[in-house]
Amino acid sequence: MKLRIGIDGTPLLGPRSGVGNYTGRLFGALLAANPNWDCLLYSNRSLEPLEPALARAKRISSRLSTQRTVWMHCLLPRIIRRSRPDLCHFPNATAPLWSQAPFVITIYDASLFTYSHCHPRTRLLSIRLALPVVARRAAAVITVSDHARQDLIRILGLPPEKVHVVYAAAP
Repeated sequence: MKLRIGIDGTPLLGPRSGVGNYTGRLFGALLAANPNWDCLLYSNRSLEPLEPALARAKRISSRLSTQRTVWMHCLLPRIIRRSRPDLCHFPNATAPLWSQAPFVITIYDASLFTYSHCHPRTRLLSIRLALPVVARRAAAVITVSDHARQDLIRILGLPPEKVHVVYAAAP
């Protein structure tokens, strides 16, 4: 089956964190396992260079290099509407508040709510306020442990059947 998958590629920008490594390896493996899929990598800045596993992904970068939150909620919904993916994946605990395409979001934990004092104020303002809305709108929520799953169900009021544990694996 030919699918058109849209992916938030912003975790691939700059020096890679754990989320960036997760994003690159996950979608590199998905592309290798599904050669007939079209993959669209969305970003607020140029996504060059990328590892060979992602070479066939179509990069769709914003012409305006905007702040990530503004891009995510104001520009990306229009980009998604134009590119018409069958499904989008947002691997970094944030997604557009309004998007016509069905989407999956990965939320690693509920620390924005349980340990808010450990997060920068900007993250609390930009992600914590939108996260309950986008998590409820998501077709599915991926998390990395049973404990995080229970926290997300309890704190965000998500239906248990919507939250799936996909354990992180060694590269």
